[in-house]
Amino acid sequence: MKELSIQDGEPQQPAPSSQPAGLDQIFLCLGSKNDTQRFVGLTLLMKYLEGIQNNHALIIKCWTAIPLSFISRLLRANTTKNENSPGEAQTKVELGVTVLHTFVSLLPPGHIESLFLWDYPKTTPMNDKTGKIWLKIVNSLVVDLPSSPPKINIEILQILSSLAATEPGAGLLFPTRSSIDWGLVLDEIFKQTLIFDMVLAMVQTVANTDKIPPEDIIKGLNLLFCKILEKFNPETSSTKDLLQWFYGILGILPQPILEDPVTLEWLNPLINVLRTSLTTSKRTEKGLRDNVVRVARFLVDIEPAVHSDIPLRHVLFNSSAKSPFGVHAPLSYLFTTSLLIDIRSTLPSLPAIFPTPDYTSVSLRLSSSYDLVFVHLNLILEASESDSASGSDSEGPALEQSREGSTVSLPSDFILKLRDQISATMALTTESLHDRYDACANNATAIHAMAEDSLVISQMGAISFWLDGDDAAYANDLLEVALRLYACKTQIARLCTAVLSSIGMEGTGYLEKTAGRALDDMVGITEDTRQELRTLVRDLDAANEGTEALDDDDDNDDENEGDGYDYD
Repeated sequence: MKELSIQDGEPQQPAPSSQPAGLDQIFLCLGSKNDTQRFVGLTLLMKYLEGIQNNHALIIKCWTAIPLSFISRLLRANTTKNENSPGEAQTKVELGVTVLHTFVSLLPPGHIESLFLWDYPKTTPMNDKTGKIWLKIVNSLVVDLPSSPPKINIEILQILSSLAATEPGAGLLFPTRSSIDWGLVLDEIFKQTLIFDMVLAMVQTVANTDKIPPEDIIKGLNLLFCKILEKFNPETSSTKDLLQWFYGILGILPQPILEDPVTLEWLNPLINVLRTSLTTSKRTEKGLRDNVVRVARFLVDIEPAVHSDIPLRHVLFNSSAKSPFGVHAPLSYLFTTSLLIDIRSTLPSLPAIFPTPDYTSVSLRLSSSYDLVFVHLNLILEASESDSASGSDSEGPALEQSREGSTVSLPSDFILKLRDQISATMALTTESLHDRYDACANNATAIHAMAEDSLVISQMGAISFWLDGDDAAYANDLLEVALRLYACKTQIARLCTAVLSSIGMEGTGYLEKTAGRALDDMVGITEDTRQELRTLVRDLDAANEGTEALDDDDDNDDENEGDGYDYD
């Protein structure tokens, strides 16, 4: 078969006809066995397509008239030895890319799958002649990436992104199902954001099909994500953009793919980015904290598989990782304290941005930060209880009993520091809630909006978790707030009950007495609501009285057992 002849870097073309070529003439050229005629046919076709942009059926008809093997050979020109000069090879490659790019640009996403022309999914590319040619085309596009000029490089990535959004295209590209060199693609990922788009489109397609087994998806993601994180340099690339991309791609993956941390080779590198990003010189990058918190919150919310003993939250708050910046502190401690610092530094600014659009993003970040802090605290307490049950002889409050042998435990000095930071944060949180309540106490609609605010819910949840007998002052400051929010009958009611119950721990009748005065003066509620709240505090007082009685019985039992030992 005669090869396409090119001189001086330009294709040899016949003198232009005085009449525009008709489609029949174009198809005749494309069907020729002579590559020069095929080249002429492609050139004419590109001009013809400009006038039929909305005729999808005719576009597909034009595509089927092109010999796919010819496109494949054009794209492989750079790798064909002794047949092309560098200029000729590059011209052939650019023609092949231009043809493919034109068709994927003219067709809407739902029609691009028509380009593949093999019986997918009944047959695989390797079992189909057309499929095998497409494998060569995709491989050639990837190989051509490093040597192509910027314009062609962008067109190649746009072609691959469009193909990746289809099931057969994703099957051609996904690492465990293809032979393409992903190293060539990912080497340029932080220079070409289109590569992120391509990987996202491919993963989204794979996640929504049952054609690839979960274990193959996990292997493919391990290859992709590990390579991306390996190439990432926070000094030259945007951490915010990387985490925003990961948040989007993790959100489209099925739960079974993520539920066993042992199989996720990319998890530790990603968590390392999360934990170190808030302690580097680029921590002030606009939007960085939002994306760190979003990804971290997503990870801790994933429930572990039945056969897995390691929830993702344990990996995030693993205390064995040390700071790479010369700070003698576990990264989990630094991560949590950075969240607490962000909460305390941001709370005073909330009144100025409420209720502007900025409040939404800030409040969501703070809400997730509260939740993350208390996930970490709860893990420390669980580790303490587990260690105590296994024979720990340490004494003191539960928060300070965590042993260093547990992966989520912290050394005692860091636990004390963390306790102080949480206590300071809770004091400022109480003040923030009180200020928000004071600003809307006379507006029933605003009170209800406060009760449904995710930040307020997280704040009340944090306070209800943190409160104990020594911290009742926080609860006393929130007495009226808790009563009023409880009356809104939203999900915050349970948390308000916990805060009110903590106030009742001050002593029998204390809650009813203090709440009674507050209810007498409370405005903006009906008499029925006022009576309902009185009933609530009476019930909570009664419940606390029963608890105190049980505690007294336990103390008496301990005293009576003092002489019951045999000292022989």
